[in-house]
Amino acid sequence: MAETLQEFLNQNIVEGMTKEIPISNRLRDSKGKLFTATIKTVTQKEVKELRRKHTKINKKGEPEVNSEAFAEELVVENTLNPNFKDAESIKKLGCINAYQYLNKVLLSGEVSRLHLEILKFSGFKEDIDELTEEVKN
Repeated sequence: MAETLQEFLNQNIVEGMTKEIPISNRLRDSKGKLFTATIKTVTQKEVKELRRKHTKINKKGEPEVNSEAFAEELVVENTLNPNFKDAESIKKLGCINAYQYLNKVLLSGEVSRLHLEILKFSGFKEDIDELTEEVKN
């Protein structure tokens, strides 16, 4: 057991962390059991690259992030199961790419849930107020 933060960090490398999460009540097997998706963490560098990739300058000269494209790519790249990049599945449903497939098989809210869960799992959406309160106690 770690006695210091440094020891803890050295024993708990975050690279390659995965987690299973339910996506929605709609996605159940024939016995009614919820299907789960396997997501992985995303790094700060990957998020910055995705934001840069999906940011355009609008007519007013201001940067504007295409949040839908950002979310879709984040989900496609950081969801291990199901594999939205599976060529056979993409072809089977008559899709051109993983993004078209993603939007054909999941509802908008389900894509949004995966997007938010990936960010949360990666530490981007952790509630700082709750953590601060826990440290005080």
